[in-house]
Amino acid sequence: MSAMIARVADRHDVPLAVLLAVMASLVRSGVRPNLARLEQLLGRKAREVVALRRRLDPASQDAAVGEARRKAARALESGQFVEVERALAQLELHFFGGMTDLSAMPSDRRIAAGETRSDRAATALLDLTPAACKEAAQRYAEAAAIVGTANLERSREFALRQGDSLARIGEDFADPAGFEAAIAHFRTLLSRLDNFDDTIAWATVQERLARALAGLAQLTDDDKRLNEALACCRKALEDLRHDQAPLLWRALKMRFGRIAIPLGDLREDDALLEEAVSCLASALARWNRDGDEVRWLEAEQLISRGRAALGRRTSDLALLERAFNGFNRVAKTVDRTREPLRWAELQDQMGGVLAAMGERYS
Repeated sequence: MSAMIARVADRHDVPLAVLLAVMASLVRSGVRPNLARLEQLLGRKAREVVALRRRLDPASQDAAVGEARRKAARALESGQFVEVERALAQLELHFFGGMTDLSAMPSDRRIAAGETRSDRAATALLDLTPAACKEAAQRYAEAAAIVGTANLERSREFALRQGDSLARIGEDFADPAGFEAAIAHFRTLLSRLDNFDDTIAWATVQERLARALAGLAQLTDDDKRLNEALACCRKALEDLRHDQAPLLWRALKMRFGRIAIPLGDLREDDALLEEAVSCLASALARWNRDGDEVRWLEAEQLISRGRAALGRRTSDLALLERAFNGFNRVAKTVDRTREPLRWAELQDQMGGVLAAMGERYS
């Protein structure tokens, strides 16, 4: 395990002490996460450390602000999360300046205080425990309230992170209650948004809700939740145009494909598979591979899986050939020594397509 922790630290340029502090929080809690995903979880924590490091870096003309940020940054690099929290709490008090009436505060001070509360949420989330996720969710809720109408877009972003933090309880600790809390939260957010007046914000919440529903379905084997998740994506894509929010539009297409392809294959539902293939094809048609190759390759593998499933059942040689070519494009980018399981999966998928093509020719 020590070698794995060191590997993650080196990969993300994060001090070993930071990841050891993350692991210590897990040991103290007595909670058992998904050990098969431990390296992935630590990798995400490392990326969150890097993101928090960037937010603490900007210089400030206010000496007190600069000193508090430097103090928090030093504590972060040594894995002293309690000291990071303490420094940020002091900084937040500085922004409030003794004021308790948010409506009377200057907008820039409200936003700065809310951003700092958000950083405190991110700090809480560095601990690998369900309690840390709950604490982070609460602090993101407070950050959203502090910022409020001073910057509505930023306030909504913090509210989304509140739901994401709750969903992490389900993702990281296989606790359905986390997904259930996130689903309830996202539905509350949707009730406050109009799909015409707030299309982008509304569609963003629909994507988050779909992800939480799919996560809950995975834990509970409840197909009904998957149907609800697909409905969320369909609704959002009905109202959101590509030119309004290209990345969100693509994320919704990907979310639909991730859910619909395996579900359609399992149910032998050709209509759902055709819908998913069409959905992903429209996304790939507007996608510059160089801009985000990792997700582009995921989309290529997904659409190939859908085409393979359809081709096998309908004996459509053209679909099978396109599926094989897609799998092959992805396989050429996978290093067998670094990703042996993914390499083997792709070889198996290509072998299955070749077998189906052989039956078609025979």
